[in-house]
Amino acid sequence: MVQRDYILRLIEQFVAMVARIVGLSREGNVEAARRELEEAYVALGVPRSMVANLDSASIKLLVGEEKARALAVLFSAEAELARAEGREKEAAAWRARAAGLGL
Repeated sequence: MVQRDYILRLIEQFVAMVARIVGLSREGNVEAARRELEEAYVALGVPRSMVANLDSASIKLLVGEEKARALAVLFSAEAELARAEGREKEAAAWRARAAGLGL
């Protein structure tokens, strides 16, 4: 029961981080959104630099299915941030990567 509560708290914290990233992006506060996004990668225990250029299959092999799904959420937040910065092509690429991980 304690382990389940701990995991649920971690999930809630992760969801809150992603919500802040998206909110900051939509407000145009891209610097704060970028910092929050980097913190989310750290909290997940997967450096952005490690997964930024890997394909979906490699990511799944490297981190497992559960973390891959969480990364899909972060990739979606990356897409929102790129969109907010006017980088539509990059945003589309991040959305495609999120979809490739199952989001």
